[in-house]
Amino acid sequence: MKRNTKLIGASTVVVSLLIPTIAQASLPMTRQTQDAVTLYDNGTDIRAFNRAFANSLEGYKRIEALEGDIDSSLLRTTSSRFTCEVPKNPYCDGTGFNPYCDGASKEQTVFPDQNYAKQWVGSCFDERTAFEIELDLATAMENTGATRGFYQFRDQVDVRRPSDKTQTEERSIYYTIILDKNNTPGEGYKSGVVISDSEYRTNLYLVYENSDTVDLLDGAVTSPNAGDMIVYEMDGSTPETSNLTEIETFQNENFDTERLVDSTANFKFKTDGIKNVMGYATMLKDSYNPDVMVIDYHNPISLKECAVASDGSCLPESHSDPEPYFKPKLNAFTTDRTFFRNVCTGEGVTYTQENKIQADINSYVERYVITREDNISDNMTNDDLLALNRIAPYKLDYNEIIEVDFYNSHSGFDYNTDIDYFGNRITEYLGKNASSPNNTLSPTCSGSSTYDDENCYDTWNGLHHDHYKKPLAEVENISIVDVNYEERVKVADAYSYTNEDGDVINVPAKYEWQKKNTCNTTSGTRIYNVSDFCSGSNIKCLSVDTK
Repeated sequence: MKRNTKLIGASTVVVSLLIPTIAQASLPMTRQTQDAVTLYDNGTDIRAFNRAFANSLEGYKRIEALEGDIDSSLLRTTSSRFTCEVPKNPYCDGTGFNPYCDGASKEQTVFPDQNYAKQWVGSCFDERTAFEIELDLATAMENTGATRGFYQFRDQVDVRRPSDKTQTEERSIYYTIILDKNNTPGEGYKSGVVISDSEYRTNLYLVYENSDTVDLLDGAVTSPNAGDMIVYEMDGSTPETSNLTEIETFQNENFDTERLVDSTANFKFKTDGIKNVMGYATMLKDSYNPDVMVIDYHNPISLKECAVASDGSCLPESHSDPEPYFKPKLNAFTTDRTFFRNVCTGEGVTYTQENKIQADINSYVERYVITREDNISDNMTNDDLLALNRIAPYKLDYNEIIEVDFYNSHSGFDYNTDIDYFGNRITEYLGKNASSPNNTLSPTCSGSSTYDDENCYDTWNGLHHDHYKKPLAEVENISIVDVNYEERVKVADAYSYTNEDGDVINVPAKYEWQKKNTCNTTSGTRIYNVSDFCSGSNIKCLSVDTK
């Protein structure tokens, strides 16, 4: 999105001069200011004008209808107080990597963003320079009879565009000091550096998903983009009505938060995380100059629960059970299982299991709509957050299902454990709450029919057997076994000779069957390859040792 902004050159200063709003009780802005003097510094010399009229604008005061020049003899100096050299970039080489600087002098002619330009100008007006300017104002006020003096430095700087860093734009930059007749030099009001608005706008959408979780099985289930701050460019004013283009992704553990012990109507979660996000958003606001920036802050997710009927099904929300038993809305699928034992090395059994967790979660989101006029930072108070255009934490109005895949490999089972042992048993799916071989469970309830029978629970994770979806995947045997076989081996090559009668006699090659085993010849054979191995024309399989 673009908005046209008029950039006012030095030649039009007599018509219009911008200064920031003065929020100081000792300096009331009146509409009739015939008794003021204005010193205008263009970076080369200083000129003085009588100020006639102040017109209030949003966020600024515009000084208009400046009268004619004041004679230079009434001024303390006509030399510019802005004496800074052009900033230098030691990394400048004048190549395509940084074309906006001189490779020989290292002078940087274009600022990366407006903050660098403001820092450069601000560094030039140190305490001593500001005091000299106030002496200039005091002298001009005394010689003209003015009761208030205004000094303003104004120049043009080249800055990279917020929306396209490969392009530049020219922007006006100002520094203002105001001295009242009741003040002595050193007591003047310093406005700081102000830069004109960019002509270019990029509306932004920021979305952050916490990496923290609440009541989610040791944090095993997280959002797909947990821990990511994703920044999008919006071509509209809301993410729902815009085409979104991803600009960048950023991670910072300080963006996370956790649930408040004592929540309030406005805050269910601690606010440190969103305040740190606001600090990051401040930099984006300066860089991209958006008209509007929408921030969606996802607080830690939690599992949804439902009241349970005796058969394990979820009761409707309008149920009449006075003391219902609740269960988390979660399914655990065992999608792939393998069994491995190495007969050749005597290595114990290793069992692997792939799991898919399907969780129905609650997600509380805070939305902040930030405009150009909003002041945001990382040291905001809770009241500051409430003063923004904020939608209080609300649950997403749709069911959010999160799927997470886990792969676990469990060794430590006894060598003599058979594959049948895992026929109707699985290992604890998180793979971290118990060690093999004491981490298997049967996902089939063998207790009573009531849902709260403790015998029907995975004691590590508190999941009922109903959470484990059946049937279980078959266990694939990928063991290394020893095949005992005979192999037809050539023991003598074919040859020919000429006998006493002069006839050529051909003697065929000689073969014999030799007994072997694959542990010695090939370090064993995968059990699923035994059939292919035994089908060889020179192989006679005798037996297969699987244990």
